[in-house]
Amino acid sequence: MYILKYRRLEIKYKIQLEKQISLYEIIRRYNSKLGKKIEEILIKKQENLNLIENIKIFLTEYFIIKNKCILRVINKDDLKESLFLEKNNLSKLIIGNINLKIPYTNFKDIFSNNIGSSNNKVNISKFRAIDKVDLTNYESIAKFLQIFIAENYNLPILLNLNYSNYIDCQIELKNSLNEFENIETMSAGELSKTYISNMLEQQINNGGSNLIILFDQPDNSLEKKFILEELVDKIDKLRNKFQVFITTHEPLLVVNADSNNIIKAENDKIAVSSNNHITYENLSFVENTNSKEKMVDTIASLVDGSYDAVKDRNKIYGGMLNENNSK
Repeated sequence: MYILKYRRLEIKYKIQLEKQISLYEIIRRYNSKLGKKIEEILIKKQENLNLIENIKIFLTEYFIIKNKCILRVINKDDLKESLFLEKNNLSKLIIGNINLKIPYTNFKDIFSNNIGSSNNKVNISKFRAIDKVDLTNYESIAKFLQIFIAENYNLPILLNLNYSNYIDCQIELKNSLNEFENIETMSAGELSKTYISNMLEQQINNGGSNLIILFDQPDNSLEKKFILEELVDKIDKLRNKFQVFITTHEPLLVVNADSNNIIKAENDKIAVSSNNHITYENLSFVENTNSKEKMVDTIASLVDGSYDAVKDRNKIYGGMLNENNSK
């Protein structure tokens, strides 16, 4: 309704302007014989009239543009629908309480891009008269945004992506026991086990038949039992179809996974501040000219400390086993 009112005013002023221009042209011709002085006065007068009319038109158009701005409230159901996970049987999104009434004390956190103390932000003190903004209510949003308008703020106003301030939701993953668990409470080891048990094969299937697998320290945070019973078995199956590269310090992956080729990487830098100096040594049984016995001793020294350490540990395990069997 206001837009139509001011549109009519705009048209009215434009018509008046056209009349003034026509009248000026008639007067100019009539007074051309009265001398240059009178003509100069009329020109100045008309320029002033034109300036005033143009200001009126500009203000009218500006008001119309401002009133064309549309404020959109946030609907809780629409917000829920916007939060989704790709459909699968390994993860799910749990949405709890949604609170879109943002109190004044949280303005700097929720609108951290726009409210603060830096030059490109509106000072929080300007909002002191507003105890909260309800993002589901038109009048509340309009009152909140009026502060930005008064401050001639012209940057996009964005909600902080830290959604925990206004929405309670969590992601659950199916863990290694095939039970859904909150991802925030899962340990690093359990996350690794979950990925290896439930997600690794899916990722590989998505990669196609020409896939090359690069696995950086897959043994991190995993107990030995899982490495031996799950990870070693998976790698053994994968290498029959794909090229698999693994970086690791874990003997179970180097030896028990029956690696085809072993490359030792060693960083020789002396201090933390010095540059890296990495050297590589091929410990492959096939390509290396050394004897198999020497290669076994080299690998045993690298992953277990020494071959003797492996034998001593084996004697201890064997002795304890015999001792238990004799009871």
